[in-house]
Amino acid sequence: MVGKNDNYIGRYMRNRRKELEMTQEDLASEVGLTTSTISLYESGDRTPPLKTLEKIAHALQIDISEFFTVKEAMSSLEDLLKAQHLTLGNVEKVKDYIEYLKYKQKCGA
Repeated sequence: MVGKNDNYIGRYMRNRRKELEMTQEDLASEVGLTTSTISLYESGDRTPPLKTLEKIAHALQIDISEFFTVKEAMSSLEDLLKAQHLTLGNVEKVKDYIEYLKYKQKCGA
């Protein structure tokens, strides 16, 4: 396992997959996993082992380090938001909204 799962990997995985216009089925097939496993990773219910994460990174045409860069950025953001006395639920909403804005920006909306 990669470590404690706060779903940064799953969110990043899902957003990158969508950027490439891949379905969960496409990614699962390319990596040799089931669609339900990809869904579990993206939802944060399961964290991929490092070897699997390497395969996923390759399929998503990124370096595996990008998953950890995202983690560091999200951790810094989370610390900043907690300093604003937001509840954990609201911190998660802000992070999700940031991911949405990044996705929207990349789609040209």
